[in-house]
Amino acid sequence: MRAITHEQQEVAKAIRKNLYVLMKRHHLNVSKFCVYIETQKEPSMDRSTFTKFMNGTTDTINVAFLLSCCHVFGISLNNLVSPRFDPDENYKWIQEKYGDVAEKHIDLESRDFDYPVNEIFIENPDSPLMKKYIQTYYCYYFSTVADENKTDKMQESLISGKLIIEPDGRRCKARLEVNTKMVNEKGMPKYKVYKGYVVLCPSIQSIHCILTLAEGEFCFIIFRHSHLNFSKQECRLAEILSTSSEPDNRYPIVHRMFLSNEEIKKEDLEIIAPHLKLNSTEIFVNEASLQELAEESEDYNLVVQEILKTNPEYMYCIKENTIKDISKGHLAEEDLSMFITKLRNYSLAKRYNKISRKADKTIRDVLRQRGYFQKQVLVDEN
Repeated sequence: MRAITHEQQEVAKAIRKNLYVLMKRHHLNVSKFCVYIETQKEPSMDRSTFTKFMNGTTDTINVAFLLSCCHVFGISLNNLVSPRFDPDENYKWIQEKYGDVAEKHIDLESRDFDYPVNEIFIENPDSPLMKKYIQTYYCYYFSTVADENKTDKMQESLISGKLIIEPDGRRCKARLEVNTKMVNEKGMPKYKVYKGYVVLCPSIQSIHCILTLAEGEFCFIIFRHSHLNFSKQECRLAEILSTSSEPDNRYPIVHRMFLSNEEIKKEDLEIIAPHLKLNSTEIFVNEASLQELAEESEDYNLVVQEILKTNPEYMYCIKENTIKDISKGHLAEEDLSMFITKLRNYSLAKRYNKISRKADKTIRDVLRQRGYFQKQVLVDEN
């Protein structure tokens, strides 16, 4: 094997140093760096091989991997291998090419790239990780009042509001304004206003809003964090832990909320509503509803007919009150609870609800087809 020359060793040192700088700029360690390249659908490297290069055990590195780094982070190969590496090359390129639409507050000379990135909990609004989330979000979720969810028109079941995340000294405060669909004595909409703070956890890639209502109520909002490059966060599905709004039945409740930096038109609310259900990768639907879907278009009908050829299982939907009525002639009252417990054990019910990258991407893709989220220069695809 041909020996590595001194010049090649110096180039390898420069690349190694530049890659470390690039990782620091984007808050990634050695192992997460390769994973992040893969998530961008670019050729990556075997983790152990890359670690050996970064540790100096070897001075050879795959050129295809370096090109992937360039594509993902918007830098040139000449820059990546240069002793005078400029990790902010992409910022400058965007300012030059898209200066009229790029974010006005980007200041290349004053950006604080030395902000510590090893914090377990990040609250500081000056953190590069937190900055992209500081804005106003329009939020939508299903009413937690049972009677308001009985309508066939899903958009009428949705509650809307705003979640405002903004700096508050060295912390980020949050304010959730919820439209109660009621009016005050002056005929103006009445709002419930929750206030609290925001905490970002890089280690588990999540953002938490911890909110309280002055009258005495907690509300917890959690959504997925990912690398954002230069754009503000466009939209996210969030999980909510709160208390139901029905006056006489205030129970703990879990539901989903959609956050968007663009207001959703009323006619498009029915598009986002299905994503606000506690969905999973398994879709349960009755025969009548499947037939309704088939009737929406010929293409849909073809897909439905193919689905039916897979011999999907038939499911039984039974209301608990119906079981109680039926059991009166067969079971003692004290045995009913055990029967329902056994029945639930045989039923298909999810043990948890998760918002995955795919769930976030699906609802964003649907809305982009309707013309939303077109203004960003670079956007988060994760």
